[in-house]
Amino acid sequence: MKGGNYSTARLKIPSNTARAPGWEHVVPDTTNIAVEDSDEDYALLVNPSDDPQSLAEAQSRHDWPDWKAAMDREISQLWRLGTYNLTPCPPDRRPIGVQNGFSA
Repeated sequence: MKGGNYSTARLKIPSNTARAPGWEHVVPDTTNIAVEDSDEDYALLVNPSDDPQSLAEAQSRHDWPDWKAAMDREISQLWRLGTYNLTPCPPDRRPIGVQNGFSA
């Protein structure tokens, strides 16, 4: 094996590469398949627009305690993982804003 010339006879090829994995199969064309009414109804039922668009909107909802608990878990996880550290902002800089995203 001099100068980067490798002989394939010397390489051991794993036996599990003899057949293609399942994910390599061709996906059939589904452009002409009709969508079931129940699938369409479900897609309309699970509309993400039901989620609050702001903190004020979340606080005004009947399920606010659930949203608050989820927010607390998220912040707690960020602190636990050491995702960020609070530091003073230099006087010649302006901090960037943050907007919460609500999604179920």
